[in-house]
Amino acid sequence: SSDGNTHATKSTAGSGTLFQAGQETVSATTVPRSDAGFTGNGVSIPGVLSLSGMTTSSTSQLISGKARVATATAQIGQLTLAGGLITLNNMTWTVTQRTGASPEKKTSFSIGSAKIGGISRPADESSVDSLFSSINKLLATTGLHITPPKQTTTGGVLAISPLVIGIDNSSL
Repeated sequence: SSDGNTHATKSTAGSGTLFQAGQETVSATTVPRSDAGFTGNGVSIPGVLSLSGMTTSSTSQLISGKARVATATAQIGQLTLAGGLITLNNMTWTVTQRTGASPEKKTSFSIGSAKIGGISRPADESSVDSLFSSINKLLATTGLHITPPKQTTTGGVLAISPLVIGIDNSSL
């Protein structure tokens, strides 16, 4: 910020049944550094899916004469599907990109814990593909399906895709 340190917050509109909004925050400093975030209240389609504990944050900073660093994080505290048949807790997506000195690009996706039919399932990095395969087999009769996040690089820009929940050919 060339106008000194500044910050702002805004409550977003909406308090409906399907989607309840949240709060946005932004700041910029003379460091120079900027931060932005969002805290969401929830999304619910009764009997189909429910999301809570949604947050996003991003930071970008210039390290004078050395580097530029940008980090973005998105989190979902809990996702439930099919009336609670599937529960995924503490999902976190992170992307960091640093240019200049010690350049690096990295992404990550993690799940804190998972339950299928009330039974805990492994949710560590090595088990994610197997977990989503099991979830999709269980959900197949409903028409619901989940596509897990994947890392991509396009034009030198690193990204991680969202978790995609779809519904196809279903009486739901």
